[in-house]
Amino acid sequence: MSVRGAGKFISYLFVEGVLVFAFLVLLQVDWLVNNVLYGYDLKFSPAWWVPYHTFMWIIMSMLGLAMASTAVLGYAEYRRVKRLSRMTLYICESCGNAWTSGWIAPEIGKGKESKLKMIKSCPLCNKKLLEEQS
Repeated sequence: MSVRGAGKFISYLFVEGVLVFAFLVLLQVDWLVNNVLYGYDLKFSPAWWVPYHTFMWIIMSMLGLAMASTAVLGYAEYRRVKRLSRMTLYICESCGNAWTSGWIAPEIGKGKESKLKMIKSCPLCNKKLLEEQS
């Protein structure tokens, strides 16, 4: 797994952990309202319970949706990084330029977007690629 991809995946795990923690805290608040506060003479009334119950379930639903979407995106990132980590990496011995394929390399130029093109030599040092070693 590459360091860059692993960092992105770890950030998805962190966000997922924060969302799960927020969901558990919300469940704790709900338990306090529905169990503990009745010991302190809380009187049930639809006037406060209906808005409380509505907002509680809206928030829980939104947290659940956020957890599900983060899990799906995190899994997709994990699969992408795992697939990329299995690719062969070719490195130019002269300048250290690296590619995942010996025939395709990114166009290197300042201020240009990276585009793929066929090359026969390293764009930085002009050494012929895939030369036979003697």
